[in-house]
Amino acid sequence: MQEWARASLVVILVVVLSVGLGFAVGAGGLSVVGLPLPAAAAAVALAVNLVAWIPAAMLRSERFYDLTGSLTYLALMGLCVGAAGGAITPRAALACGLVGVWAIRLGLFLVLRIRRDGKDGRFDDLKTSAARFLVPWSLQALWASVCSLPVLALVAQGGGPGVLLPTDVLGFGLWLVGFSIEVAADQQKAA
Repeated sequence: MQEWARASLVVILVVVLSVGLGFAVGAGGLSVVGLPLPAAAAAVALAVNLVAWIPAAMLRSERFYDLTGSLTYLALMGLCVGAAGGAITPRAALACGLVGVWAIRLGLFLVLRIRRDGKDGRFDDLKTSAARFLVPWSLQALWASVCSLPVLALVAQGGGPGVLLPTDVLGFGLWLVGFSIEVAADQQKAA
């Protein structure tokens, strides 16, 4: 099978999986341009990564791959807030905010790492071929879409109660523990 055909197959599978999951999770909830919110978010994630892949493929550079991943999450959370309008619930706002904080922190860490190291060896073989280089960009869109599904579903289905519940506070505490562990792990890895 030709290189472009293999890459195209992967991209098509990513699109079908991302948008299909979006339809399954978001059915009956908020919609954006006629698509359930999670399906619209999958399309946005794919678009962000495709737009970023074009100059990356032309320059044969992976330098802004990780930044694009973080920007994808931020775009999806922005889409959530925009879709909910002024009716976003505290639970949904908290979930979107926590994803945003995580994405900004991770993005800054990864941007500083690539700036320090000058390259990311994972892409050495891939970036020599535009077709092969498209695969990780489309998989990154899938990663952001799938990992954002709980928040996308929460917002799409109305965002839950109008107040934070004890389970929300517990969830925030668990997020804080996980976030702290990730920060410490990244610092240790960098050292």
